This record gives sequence, C-alpha cells and structure tokens, in this order.
Amino acid sequence: MHVDLGCAGRFRGDINIDMVPLPGAPGAIGCYLGFERIPLEDNMADKVSAHCFIEHVPFYIYLNKAGEKYSPMKFLFYEVTRILKLGGIFLIEVPQTPSTAVWQDPSHVSFWTKFTAPYLVGPQIWEDKNIGELELIQNKEIDVAFLEIIFRKK
Repeated sequence: MHVDLGCAGRFRGDINIDMVPLPGAPGAIGCYLGFERIPLEDNMADKVSAHCFIEHVPFYIYLNKAGEKYSPMKFLFYEVTRILKLGGIFLIEVPQTPSTAVWQDPSHVSFWTKFTAPYLVGPQIWEDKNIGELELIQNKEIDVAFLEIIFRKK
C-alpha cells in the first residue's frame, strides 16, 4: 500500500491525501497534514511519499508570547511512522536551500539542506515522540535544486 501526502492533483499512491480531496481522485482522503491525525490504520503502508509537499509544513509555530510552540513537522513524522509497516519507507522530494525553487514560492515554510534529514533522525529533536523508529537510508541531491530523502521504519 502506497500513501502519497500532499498529492495536489498528482495521484501517485493507492491512497492520496491532501487538505481537500479532489473529486474522482483514486483513494482520495482529506486531512490537514501536520495538524490532524492521518485517518488510516497503524502499520498499514509499505510506502509513504511526499513529493514537493513537506516544505509547506512548518517545523514549529509559536502559540503565544510565552514561547509555547507546536511542531506540525514532528506530528507529521509521528503520523507517518505510525502508519508505516516495519521496513516501510518514507520518500521525500523537497527543494533544497539555497536554490531558487525554495524561495520562489511564498507558501514554503520549512527549508531543507542535505544536513536537515540527518538532524531529524537524531535524538535532539524527537525525544518526546517515538520517531526514533525511522532510520535515514538515503539523502542525495537529485539535481542542484532538489533532494531525495528516504527513511525506513526499523
């Protein structure tokens, strides 16, 4: 089972999730990714993909002047880990900083370099959720503007 996140009309998966599911889309599900639980069962996906979507999810948003914050990215990774089967992969294609592909779209709210993915599998960011179940198995430049990142659930 392949679940594609933020499909935006490009249906790559058996299940295609976006904020507003498009009529006629195969396996279309609406979900406010990063803020709502993905409406799928635990351990059901062999693959989850996010093609040019993850940069639209903020790493953190501040909730008040006291500095209380929420991480939509962390919650999204938690949900992806929850729905992945053991050995399942999470494939991300994302524009990388400093390319113009990152800056041309003002809806990009998280910025990625080749150093971001290794940071995300470290204990310094995921200590409060069970995201440690993901291991980084690929982190490469597709071209000067994009990265392909693959995590596997261990």
